[in-house]
Amino acid sequence: MRRRTLLIRVAALTALVAMLWVGYATYVDFNRVEEAQHVPRVDWLPQGATDVSYHRAYSWTAYEFDIDEAGFLRWAKDEGWAVKRVDKQFTVLRHSFEAARRMYPKDDDDMPAKEYQAAYEAAQTAFEKVITRGYGYERRQSNGGGVTVGYDLDTGRAYYQSSPR
Repeated sequence: MRRRTLLIRVAALTALVAMLWVGYATYVDFNRVEEAQHVPRVDWLPQGATDVSYHRAYSWTAYEFDIDEAGFLRWAKDEGWAVKRVDKQFTVLRHSFEAARRMYPKDDDDMPAKEYQAAYEAAQTAFEKVITRGYGYERRQSNGGGVTVGYDLDTGRAYYQSSPR
């Protein structure tokens, strides 16, 4: 009887340790962040992608890179995104979104209006890319997550942002 009780306790302790380990590993995976600026190339983007900047995490991912128009359209097709031509404003949140949130001046900052405006515009540029001539695609989920992809014909730069929620 004692031996059986000991085996049950060892099995329960082993199961508890395993559950804690899986929980910890999941927490680490969900909170891991990879960031880089102006990397020449990464293996998870199309062959022609260069000058890559990114922020990759479970909860929010965004990247941008240079690529020719044909390369972008091929990549979008391979990913299943039905990009459409954009000739007005199409907005994609940028890889620098997190840093940009801290860049915005506060209303109580004691600075002249001109400086305040310049600081606001710099933060806005880091926060989002507004495409006025290029391609765009957006798919939103009911929980607010989804994917936004854009390509700026004037700069030859692609933009991607996704979130599961």
